[in-house]
Amino acid sequence: MPESRDNRYIGAALAVAIICVVAVIILFFVRSPGGVGGGAPGKLTLTGDDIDYSPHLSSVPGIRVQPDYSGDYFSLRYHWKTNYGYFLDWDPPEYIVIPMGNEVVTDSRTLYWTYDPSEAGREKPPVTVTLLLEDDRSGVVLDEASLDIIWLDTDTARIKNLEQSIKAG
Repeated sequence: MPESRDNRYIGAALAVAIICVVAVIILFFVRSPGGVGGGAPGKLTLTGDDIDYSPHLSSVPGIRVQPDYSGDYFSLRYHWKTNYGYFLDWDPPEYIVIPMGNEVVTDSRTLYWTYDPSEAGREKPPVTVTLLLEDDRSGVVLDEASLDIIWLDTDTARIKNLEQSIKAG
């Protein structure tokens, strides 16, 4: 009989240990937006090309915009928005221009902003490009950054205060 009591105590201790391990794992997943391997949140800035851009005069399809993220997080998606114009994908090795729309969720770190060339000669609104950096698994927004695009004339656009956004990154 004493031997069976010892087995019961060992079984109970083992059950308590398993419950503790499961509780620690659950707490880890709840506290980390990305679950295991989510990483630590950081600081997001948004930068782009230092060019004067017009669809009729440029050798590139748009103004390149890209995030600079200082966090140690590797389960990311990029939620891009603009109030005017639209985004393009244009990456090596093919360099095929792919229109993406004015609100895009992608895993791409770099997109290009442009506007419809048929609107040449018309007044255009001030442009804001916004990027929400989201956890790919949970959709939680980790950080947000934006930049403004100004018009040098009715058809030529440029990132406003580009020097400041490059230095901030």
